[in-house]
Amino acid sequence: RRVSYCSRDCQRKDWKSHKFLCKQAVVALPELGKLDIIPATISSVKKSAKQEDSHPKDPIDETIGHARASVRMESELQALFSEHGKNFSEWWHLRSPGQRKTILLEATNNTLPLKKFTDVEIRRALGSGNMPRCLVNYNIQNLVGKCDCTVANGKSPGESDCRHIYNDTMLHEIYLRVAKAKETEKDEYFKCYALRNEGTFPNLMSGTQAYVLPSEHNQGQKKYDMGETIMLSQEAPPEVVQKYKTWAEAGDVQDFSAATYAGVRRLFSLGLFIKLFDLYQEQERHFEPKNPYARLMGCNACHQTAEGIGATRCKKCKATWWCCSGCRMTTSHGEKCPHVGPCTVGVTF
Repeated sequence: RRVSYCSRDCQRKDWKSHKFLCKQAVVALPELGKLDIIPATISSVKKSAKQEDSHPKDPIDETIGHARASVRMESELQALFSEHGKNFSEWWHLRSPGQRKTILLEATNNTLPLKKFTDVEIRRALGSGNMPRCLVNYNIQNLVGKCDCTVANGKSPGESDCRHIYNDTMLHEIYLRVAKAKETEKDEYFKCYALRNEGTFPNLMSGTQAYVLPSEHNQGQKKYDMGETIMLSQEAPPEVVQKYKTWAEAGDVQDFSAATYAGVRRLFSLGLFIKLFDLYQEQERHFEPKNPYARLMGCNACHQTAEGIGATRCKKCKATWWCCSGCRMTTSHGEKCPHVGPCTVGVTF
């Protein structure tokens, strides 16, 4: 069987959805000669592709979009670590503190703090909407340093010890997200819950106590979606308030603010790790940077995945993705890119 294209340009260029659908118009060699085509078939395929591609998808809530982006990033990081983890770890371990600082600043567009903020500074930043500040230990001083893990320091491992081979804080953080994702999720929530109770992390619900039920999904794209939200009014009976507080301390329900902060920490840490792997590929292996972070974040319009066949990237800035041309045309960026040229894709803290 022969694959028929509608034009030579279609055959040569990477027109994702068009090229894929056009390939479906196949003809049998015994029936048609080299130059024969089936206009009706090809026309209908092109028409259906255009119709399907021109309709924007229904948008989902941005918070849900970020939760599902985290799932995609987690999967991407696990794949990267499985293939390049050993060499990446050696590459990072051999960098000097100064080199690590340069790499981290490049990965974050010079936004990663140089040292840890005070509790007052963290509370003020979070109150003004700078959510990545909830990653209280993500600063140059800490991330270029060493960890105290048992195996990395040449001691016999216990059952719960980390098993990364170099005693570097960054490698420790990556290891937790790759090899201990489930345990890390639980630990991250309780860290955020403690900081929330201490007052370092402000209540996101303006004085109202809010809790979320556990997610109904343990795997798949929805596994980090928040469950149903329950809000307690100021008139709620004290015994009800205490009951939910007890459940939150046990992890049977989650404090809404703490769960939100934990989700932000997950999203930005995974984004940083993926960007570091991209810089490793560029600097050590001399590959062209792929900048997967922007695409993994999802469609700029509907917040759904931008990994499908019809996904498109802004040709000018190369930093914004849409799941289809329909979604692209619903945004001002899709109509006219506001940037003057290609943008550096980094994780902004």
